[in-house]
Amino acid sequence: MNNTFIIIILMIIFAIFINVFLKPQKKKKQYKKKNNFVRQKNNYTDMDFYKSLKKKKNTLTRKEKKIKGDLYEKYVSKYYQNLGYTVWEHGIEKGYKDQGIDLFLKKENQYLFIQCKNWKDWKITDTLIKKYRLKARNYMKNNPKISRIILDFNYEIKLVMITPKDCYTQKAKKYLKENSHIIEYKIIPMN
Repeated sequence: MNNTFIIIILMIIFAIFINVFLKPQKKKKQYKKKNNFVRQKNNYTDMDFYKSLKKKKNTLTRKEKKIKGDLYEKYVSKYYQNLGYTVWEHGIEKGYKDQGIDLFLKKENQYLFIQCKNWKDWKITDTLIKKYRLKARNYMKNNPKISRIILDFNYEIKLVMITPKDCYTQKAKKYLKENSHIIEYKIIPMN
């Protein structure tokens, strides 16, 4: 009986050894996108990926649009960090549930709500800007803790819409000019 028990234990140890140390390694997966675009882990830069999306002539998938938007948000985030702002990448963290606020920026007594738009052929209208204002107001109502901090420390609040190119209609520019004390737009091209 002792010999049988020892043999069973040795077989179990041998099976574990084979499973752990001699198991064949799995190949790394390639992530394929439409139109033969292949993206491998750690084998690209954000800018390379952004440029490849920019070159595509047909419509981007929802996932590609999200990636493109996130890359632009990160770019704008770094831009403002270089200017000394503290940045919360809210849109990247919350995804589609960001409630219309992509970035929160804080510097001294200034608190900025940022909406980044990296659209290819769309125009930003005054209606879209009004919707953004409403989303920012609703965000403040739905997040009383953040509202309390902003109000308690007497921050100057400003809404900012940022795009990589001038895609604002004349009506939108007029609306922005009339409401420049609370909302502005910036054009920050992505190099």
